[in-house]
Amino acid sequence: MLKTQRAIVAAVLLFYIFQAFGYAHEGGGEAGFSSGILHPVMGFDHVVVMLGVGFWGYQIGRPSLWILPLVFLAAMLSGAVLGIFGMPLYSVEIVIAFSGIAMGLFIAMDERYPLWLSIPVVAIFALFHGYAHGVELPSAAHPLMYITGFSIMTSLLMALGIGLANVLKKPSYKGVGTRIVGILITIIGGLFLSNILMS
Repeated sequence: MLKTQRAIVAAVLLFYIFQAFGYAHEGGGEAGFSSGILHPVMGFDHVVVMLGVGFWGYQIGRPSLWILPLVFLAAMLSGAVLGIFGMPLYSVEIVIAFSGIAMGLFIAMDERYPLWLSIPVVAIFALFHGYAHGVELPSAAHPLMYITGFSIMTSLLMALGIGLANVLKKPSYKGVGTRIVGILITIIGGLFLSNILMS
């Protein structure tokens, strides 16, 4: 299992580095795939929630382990379509920041909600994250390639969250590692929310 976790981390890092290199050599960011790959990792408000969804799904256990990431991805794509077509959605940044706070608290407090509750919670958060991706589509980028790019990176981040949760499940951590991850995600979400409210 440790080899698998290392492979996931290596895949994320190599994919990010490769795409960042390619993006630096694109005229005006015309290749939407690279723009899509980079967008989720350009802000910690997105990164921590995507990591958190994978982490929380693993924490709850099967079938949430795979259902919650799939729900997040599907709802995020729906939100992206709304954003690309300019459909109105309000308080997007506030909900995104709040999603970080909530996801961190779920993890830190070891909240294991049933699917009928955890699915809509994750779906709502994902809808707003996807909308933010959609409205920030570069003008020269191909929408389908852009969506493909951020979908792949989102999937990798959620997989990384699953791998991290698996590492921290070991008895030697005694739940401390999980609580630390949850608290850090909550703090990051809180910082983004306070920055929005004060701006």
